[in-house]
This record gives sequence, C-alpha cells and structure tokens, in this order.
Amino acid sequence: MVLLRLLIVFLIVVFNALRWVGLNFSPPGFNVDEAAGAAQVLCIQQTGHDFFSHHFPFFAEGIGGGGYTGPYLYGEVLWTSIFGSSIGSFRSFLALLTSLTILFLYRWVRRRAGERVALYAALSASIMPWAFQFSRIANDLPLFVLFLVMALWASDLHFRGRKIGLFAFVPLVVFLGASIPFVGRLKVLVLWSDYSINPYLNANGFDLFAGFVKQLLEHFSSAFLFWKGDANLQRSIGTVGMLSWLDDVAVLGALVFLIRSGAWSNAEKTLLKISLVGIVIGVLPSALTWEAVPHAGRSIAAWPFFAVFTGLMLSKLEQLFKNSRIPAAGFLVVAVGFFSFYLCHYFTDYPVRAQPYFQSENAPLAQAYHRMTVEGRSCEDIRN
Repeated sequence: MVLLRLLIVFLIVVFNALRWVGLNFSPPGFNVDEAAGAAQVLCIQQTGHDFFSHHFPFFAEGIGGGGYTGPYLYGEVLWTSIFGSSIGSFRSFLALLTSLTILFLYRWVRRRAGERVALYAALSASIMPWAFQFSRIANDLPLFVLFLVMALWASDLHFRGRKIGLFAFVPLVVFLGASIPFVGRLKVLVLWSDYSINPYLNANGFDLFAGFVKQLLEHFSSAFLFWKGDANLQRSIGTVGMLSWLDDVAVLGALVFLIRSGAWSNAEKTLLKISLVGIVIGVLPSALTWEAVPHAGRSIAAWPFFAVFTGLMLSKLEQLFKNSRIPAAGFLVVAVGFFSFYLCHYFTDYPVRAQPYFQSENAPLAQAYHRMTVEGRSCEDIRN
C-alpha cells in the first residue's frame, strides 16, 4: 500500500505539471476578457495607472461591466515582470494558483479525515476538467477558489486565523459594493433584473423561485457534470463533463453506500456534510442569474467540494474491499485513462473548435494588449 500511495503522489505531481504545458496553444489565444485584463496589468506595470488612468487601482474595469480584482492585477504585475507578457506567462500564474489550491485542499482534508481521503481528493482535483480549464484562462476566478480553500485550511488552525481572514476580505467586499460597473452588471444578470431580454422579466415571486430551483438543478444534470460540460467552449472542451471519470466512480460509490451502509467516523460524516453543502452553495451564484445557465465560471467554487466528495467515496470504497490494493490500482487506471483521453482532445480538436470563442473584440481595451505586445507601443501612447 505504501508503494500505491507513493504512486498516487507521483501522479498528482505529474498531472499538475501538465497544467503548464501548451498554454500559448490551448485554449487558442486570448479571449476578450483575458486580453482586457492583460492590458490593464501591463498598463499598471508600465505607468502605475490602469488603462483608464486610475492610480494603482484596487479594482480595474473590464468589458461589459466586468472587472479585475487587486490580488489578480498585482499578482500578474509581479509574475509577468519576471516571466514576460506572453499569453503563456499570464496563464501560468493561474496554473500556479490552482496547484496551490489543490495543495491547501489536500492539507485541509488530511487534517479532517486522514491521508487516504486527502490523497484521493487531490487526485480528483488534479484531473478534474472544471479545475483544469480555468487554470489555463487568465482571469481571477481561480483566485477566489484559492482564498476559499485557504480559509477552510486556516479555519482549523486557530480562531484568530478565521478573524484575520474575514477582516482581510472586508476591503474587497466594500470596494466591490461601491463599484458602479460591478454592481451594474449584477443588476443586469440577477434573476429579478428588469433587463429587457431577461426571461424572468415579468415573473412573480413563485415563478422566480421555481426558476431558481430549475437553474440550480441544471448544474447537477448529467450533461453538465458528466457528458458535455458547459456549452461555452471558453469554459469547457465540450467532449467531457465538468467532472472526470474518477468522480463518476465516486457517484456510483455513493449509490453503493445508499444500499449498503458502512462504518463512518464522525470526522468523515462532518466532511461529507461540508462537501455536499459546499457543492450546493458553490453553484448558487450561477443559479441566481438568468444568462448562460449552467455556467461553470460562476459556479467555480463548487469544484473543490466535488473533489472532497470524491476523496471520501473512493476511500470508503477501498475500505469495502478490506483495504485491498485492487480498488486503489483501479482508481489509478481510471485517473490515467481519463486524463489521457481528456488531454488528447484538449490539444488536438479542442483548439480548432474553440477558435471562435477566443477572439478579442475591437474594443480599445481588448485591443490594447495586442498593440502593446505585438506592435511594441506603450500604454501611455495608446491611451493618448
């Protein structure tokens, strides 16, 4: 069993290293939000002001009411100052953050339920399409997931750590609440929005609730989770779901435990409850909007809890076989088989199919990255 554990650790390291491969190639080029964010980063790096001349902003405006938070902006400023301003450089910062998220997830789960559950959770997270795709797109969504998992890890250390973590989020919450573009976008996308194309525009309270429940359940559909994923090829490759075959095994394992209950420790029961509640809470932001549901980006906070659920279920399945090597070896075969299948599509047909989804628009902010990196112009020159 020791050798199997070492093999799992080795595969986790290899799978995470593969996040860094071909970042310039797949996904195929910057999408409009990536390009706009990169332009803001380069402007701050060059002049200390964003593209719209705000001095060292805590929140930089994007396109269509979107934006970029301070941790993302200044993290990328530092990162690209060292590694350059290529597409691969910008994206590799997110690859690093996602690997760190998996590390902290492992450490939190290990403290909660032991080494075996933690290793399986990390293995699941390392090959999960939900995590892999967003670790290769230059936006700040993975930062929120990292902060969430770090907060869970810190919450078990000391109560003081929780207070410090909560205090650190106050400036961000206050600033976002005062940001006119950010609040404006929320008002447009929320279910009860008065936006003209909102399908719930004239819905009463009961219809709004029914719509919310319907959209919540869409995030648990077999097509979204297991077969096709997000319909937008910016957020999914379209040939697999948001979860991996290893997670499918965990779901089947959950059905086994509905029929045949085994012994669960109190720690395992608590972690199972946290994972289930976390999954539901993670998809709430997307379920409360009317556009592009189910939306893998707005529900990105769910993937660590799916990984924890998988870790628990695989561990319990292994125990059913009285800790035989057979289940663990089978799980590894499934993991390697799935990730090989996924990466084959990711680097062959996906970049071709996704090309239309990764085209920068003609908005000045989106075009500014190209003008600074390809044409060699400065941010100051473009602004003027």
